[in-house]
Amino acid sequence: MRTPVLYISSPRSRAEADRNFAEPAMFLIGPASDVRSVDISSAPYLRPHLDTLRG
Repeated sequence: MRTPVLYISSPRSRAEADRNFAEPAMFLIGPASDVRSVDISSAPYLRPHLDTLRG
């Protein structure tokens, strides 16, 4: 989680998770292994829909 510099959160309760967890991130890599887009979120609900990205 630290290598791509993701946000690391602590659970608010044991029912949520039993250890720290990474918030969502997305890396779009092109055919030449070039980075096309990086989206690192600090909120668990801000995940883009893949169909939207494909369009």
